[in-house]
Amino acid sequence: MKTKRCVCGKVITSNFDLCEKCMVEYGKNRAEWPDWLTFMVADMKRERRQDFAVQRHEVRFSSLGLDVSDGPDISAR
Repeated sequence: MKTKRCVCGKVITSNFDLCEKCMVEYGKNRAEWPDWLTFMVADMKRERRQDFAVQRHEVRFSSLGLDVSDGPDISAR
């Protein structure tokens, strides 16, 4: 799984959505955040949830016992 990052790019190890520096700059109250920051935090959360769902539910060819090398040669098309 990808590491959790702040909108500034710094890796976050806490349960907060912002690093300490950004938390000081923008505060803890989301209602006071600029619109772009609210959007970015929500979008990054959406990406993490989507990545988690894909990892949980993705079925790989190898799990199905299929060998894609046995398939038709499509390189000539």
